[in-house]
Amino acid sequence: MKKLFLTLIVAFTIVCGFAQDVEPSNVNYYEIKGKLKNVPDGTVLQLFRFEGERGFFVGTSKVESGEFCFKSTSSGSGVDKLMIGGFMNEGFSLLGTGLWASADDSILVEGEDNMLFTWKVTGGAPENAIWAAYIQKSYKEWKRYEQILLEQKALKSQLGTNEDVVAKFIQLEKESDMLQMRICANDLKIMKHTAVDDIWMERFSNSSLVASQYKDKSCIKGLKRLYNNLTDEQRKHPQAKKAYENLYPQQQELLKAFDGELTDLDGNKHSLSELKGKYILLDFWASGCGPCITALPELALVAEMYKEKLCVVSVNIEPADNWREALKKHPIAWYNWNDSKDGTGIYDLYNANGGGIPLFVLISPNAYIIDKWYGYGDGAITNQLKGKIE
Repeated sequence: MKKLFLTLIVAFTIVCGFAQDVEPSNVNYYEIKGKLKNVPDGTVLQLFRFEGERGFFVGTSKVESGEFCFKSTSSGSGVDKLMIGGFMNEGFSLLGTGLWASADDSILVEGEDNMLFTWKVTGGAPENAIWAAYIQKSYKEWKRYEQILLEQKALKSQLGTNEDVVAKFIQLEKESDMLQMRICANDLKIMKHTAVDDIWMERFSNSSLVASQYKDKSCIKGLKRLYNNLTDEQRKHPQAKKAYENLYPQQQELLKAFDGELTDLDGNKHSLSELKGKYILLDFWASGCGPCITALPELALVAEMYKEKLCVVSVNIEPADNWREALKKHPIAWYNWNDSKDGTGIYDLYNANGGGIPLFVLISPNAYIIDKWYGYGDGAITNQLKGKIE
């Protein structure tokens, strides 16, 4: 599943239990009350409102005696799409509780643990009942998926070159993939017999992404059938357009990979052509780049996950002395070469648009560029590689 990045913009809210000023009589509110079990008092929950794919921070509420409450103004645009998150708390789900609310709604949220995605939402907008059907259909799968995300988060700090930890992480990743495929199949069963609305479109888009990543032919076939049944107007929906791109990927003319002279720690010269016949993941980095260093454990992971098919090549772009000094703190066990050519090396060929580092480039076994991306976020590399290494 793609990770959710929120643009946090503070909006007005009133949290139950706090002193309130007298508000104008024409302001409409909705109220979200929670009843929780096995969730510690003092747990801080956050409420977000979505406009399209952008998330706006609304406010916080603390759990007291197993209860919480949000009371917020309606955006006035009909039904607000919301999410309750527990990200500020250690050991809480990395996913949030999805819900919908409009003016004067009173909504109840019930949960029995720190796995927010499967908390039960009742009342309020009809979208809550529609979403609940999807959650219930794959309840066990979502529950386990949330647990895996937490287990992987705990393991990432230990990855490094610890083979046992890497093996456990890979095992969890495979289990996560299987769960996502089962959820996709369950969603497809619901979508076949329900009306097309925004939630339907969201699940359709997500399922198409999962099916295309894991090459699930059965789901792809079923999803294509659903797409073919959409009206011309429904196909204009942003999520339908995304689904189409996933289900009917356009063949792009691939560029030939750039090659050049690189140096190892012993001063020996190398080129990428030595690795032809396998996929190559280039990682251009420098010691002063925080995201570059943060990405190293995940690079160790993918080097192990795809060791039969992929060569991970970390290419340092600093002077050799800086590179050697950096490796004392951040050892690299995979291909570890240097490209300090000051504007004439292969880094400059791949970075023609000036995007900076970290820069990742995926190259096919026959030396064509499959993908290129800048920057690093948790799980970004494994997500980028899914469905691209055959």
